[in-house]
Amino acid sequence: MSRPLEELIQDYHADSTQWEVVRLESLPSTNRHNRGGSSVQELLRHKITGEEMVRHTLLRPNGRFFQIPHFRLDWK
Repeated sequence: MSRPLEELIQDYHADSTQWEVVRLESLPSTNRHNRGGSSVQELLRHKITGEEMVRHTLLRPNGRFFQIPHFRLDWK
């Protein structure tokens, strides 16, 4: 059983080198305020425990953050 999301996030911020990106997907953003931007999802897996979480980032067309990265448990 996986730890709560908040614990996974704390673990990631404490030592991100223990996490690896195992899947990456970049699609056009569906946010109507971010037309032309991208929605980037990265599936992160802990190298030791195998626990997984998703880091989601919205980027503007120029590559700058529209929304800073946030974490969730499910791939959408």
